Amino acid sequence: MPSADSLPTVSVIIPIWNDAAQLRGILGVLGGINGILEIIVGDASDGPECRQIAEQAGARVVSCPQPNRGRQMNAAAALASGDVLIFQHSDTETSQGHIDAMRRTMIDAQTVGGGYFRRFNPHHRSRRWMEPTVR
Repeated sequence: MPSADSLPTVSVIIPIWNDAAQLRGILGVLGGINGILEIIVGDASDGPECRQIAEQAGARVVSCPQPNRGRQMNAAAALASGDVLIFQHSDTETSQGHIDAMRRTMIDAQTVGGGYFRRFNPHHRSRRWMEPTVR
């Protein structure tokens, strides 16, 4: 098994729009996960709260003029320096196991992308019905 130092680095990209509580939650989780090089937030919020939360957590922030997840993720990804990018929505879960598995998988040069089962944060019970569909 390769050492942690030989595994690809990970940049986490988070699009956000006026959801400070969710951003605070996912940044708290990501802050406790090893193997993440950087977190970049594509912020299209109306006010400064999400930017402040992201910066306090040590994340980089790119401001986006209007909410559009694709454009927000692209703007944040353009700043990324990791070998692998993970696009993380604030209402879904990521664990140490997810990051470890992704880093081990991406060692193979023939692997160019992938994903794992999506699970919504338990605070979003109304979205849980979508989990089997997106799997």
